[in-house]
Amino acid sequence: MLVLPLNKKPEDLAAYIKFRKALSLESAWVNPTTLEALSNIIKMGKFNIFVAKDNSKTDIILGTIILEFKSDSLKIALIAVLNSARSKGIGKALMLFASKIASENNKKEIQLTVNASNISAIGFYESMGYKQYTETNSWLRVMKKSDF
Repeated sequence: MLVLPLNKKPEDLAAYIKFRKALSLESAWVNPTTLEALSNIIKMGKFNIFVAKDNSKTDIILGTIILEFKSDSLKIALIAVLNSARSKGIGKALMLFASKIASENNKKEIQLTVNASNISAIGFYESMGYKQYTETNSWLRVMKKSDF
């Protein structure tokens, strides 16, 4: 499994958009559907986009993680894996990658927000050592990890 920064070549951006469309996510900032929208997200400089690819098929994107650097923490803005690629260790590889990045950049913790009804995701994050930090409202939970 390779986790790489999203290459900014037009063909790689187009492959990323195709991947994101396959995820059927609703929010436009989370799911850019045009090269222009994706380019604008990248230009903002706020988010670092990484992709997971199979070692032997480096042209196929299987998962993504979007990281946002805060002053003393790393925020996982999004983690997503294709349905057809789930239960193959890709999500775990992406989460371990985030831990590595946080450690290399001297961050004190990693934070993420998850829908409170997404029990499988919460269970996955807990299996990776994340603990519930707060519930921002009835449908969002903020989880964090500080031992990486």
